[in-house]
Amino acid sequence: MKILTYAFICTSLAGASLMLAAGPQSQRTFEGRTIEDLSTNIFYHAQQGDRQMFTSALHSAAPGSETNLMSMILKSDMLTNSSAHIEARSKASARLNYHDDHRQCHFHVLLERTPEGWRVANIVFCR
Repeated sequence: MKILTYAFICTSLAGASLMLAAGPQSQRTFEGRTIEDLSTNIFYHAQQGDRQMFTSALHSAAPGSETNLMSMILKSDMLTNSSAHIEARSKASARLNYHDDHRQCHFHVLLERTPEGWRVANIVFCR
């Protein structure tokens, strides 16, 4: 049996892109040409309250955690400061490290390099 999977790219703020895939194991994920583009996309979806998008990114978190994460992303002001939070792990991976007691933000965005730029591999809470 042949299973067809299709994908398309939507453009959002600042040229960031969001890959939407459909199929038996479909999963929405954040993507961007640069880490800053990807951060803009994440922040935009947090502003929109896109719980489904964050549920996909929080692979092992408890149900309802996406609401808490969206709140932390908005408090973090990721839109203006993501460059200061990038930690390179290797040529193919990096993370956005948001551990800020003052803003009550404790999460890491794990990133993977793709041929098109960067994508979110997973988002985890630090605490």
